[in-house]
Amino acid sequence: MRIVVAGAGVSGLAVAYGLIAQGHQVTVLEADPALRPGGAGISIWSNGHAALRRLGLALPDRGQRVETLRVLHASGRQLYLLDVAGVGRRLGYETRLLRRRELVEHLYQQLPAGVVRFGSEVSGLDPTEGSAVRVASAAGVVEADLVIGADGHRSAVRRYVHDTGPAIPVGLTTWQGVHPVAVETGSPGESLYIQGNEGWCGLMPAGDGELQWWFDLPAEVSAAVAPSERVRFLRRRFADWPSPVAEVISQLDGADVEPWPYTRHPVPHRLYRGRAVLIGDAAHAMPPSLAQGASQALDDAFALVSALGCHDDVDRAFKDYQRRRRTRAAVVTRASSSRLALRGPSPWLAPIGGLVASTALTTVFASWLRAISCSLSSEPAAD
Repeated sequence: MRIVVAGAGVSGLAVAYGLIAQGHQVTVLEADPALRPGGAGISIWSNGHAALRRLGLALPDRGQRVETLRVLHASGRQLYLLDVAGVGRRLGYETRLLRRRELVEHLYQQLPAGVVRFGSEVSGLDPTEGSAVRVASAAGVVEADLVIGADGHRSAVRRYVHDTGPAIPVGLTTWQGVHPVAVETGSPGESLYIQGNEGWCGLMPAGDGELQWWFDLPAEVSAAVAPSERVRFLRRRFADWPSPVAEVISQLDGADVEPWPYTRHPVPHRLYRGRAVLIGDAAHAMPPSLAQGASQALDDAFALVSALGCHDDVDRAFKDYQRRRRTRAAVVTRASSSRLALRGPSPWLAPIGGLVASTALTTVFASWLRAISCSLSSEPAAD
């Protein structure tokens, strides 16, 4: 089939690779003039890692393997500790943090030359009298047998499939970056999350001496700070937080602090219409509070490639893809937007943090990842 993929992000490039391997003629239309270099760090959990492997793609040996996730209150009290390496051993796939651009570049390099057409933003779809779809883009009109919307939360394909309006702000903005920062956050594979009344802070080693850092702030607070004042503002707001927060902020002079508003899309009842289907943020944009956006998008790519490989009829393939992915993605979207995910557990949990941070938590979290993933599930495609 002639397949057009809108968007050259993580999900778009991954699904393109899987479909080309099946023998389809794939064109990826990307709005930007080149691969987007930004996005700071990206976490690929066991389910995302499994999706890449099952698509025939190996996760690049970059960044830092995540071993533990420690959550503290701003008072310094530990709330809980997650054995991420233990989760990986149970599921058979590790969790890794790397720069987003490293993953996107890796996926792009696996595709044949000419598959991605840059400067070609998709603006609309128009079904023909037959079974094809005309795709209008900045580079002209392309006719396809199937269109995949992987063009993010502002997706033009989503407006065609199920126009539910723009993504909804959830009231938080994250300031983030990846920089060489010389501080001790624990073992090389330990990620540290700290919560308090002032916001959230995350510190995650990204390999090669770099640190992925982020601060979550109320959206109205973030909007009131001029870009040139962001580092100074962080120093004032988080001055009393436990080590190594102050040490990290002290080394951010001249750093490019990227603000990213938290948004979510209600997951539509139908992920497809006619010959067009949605994956990734186009289907289920979610806050990054559970760091599942990329892994869910990769699971979408695997499930769609698998469904198209199992069914000759496109409508049956889309129905199978929707059956496997819609409920799982909706569960993660709601969980990522919950008060617990956005505001964190109550500091009253601190006294029992040591009890929760054990085999039980590892088992529960591994089971949850398996439940929200097609790639970790043995579930077959429907007949």
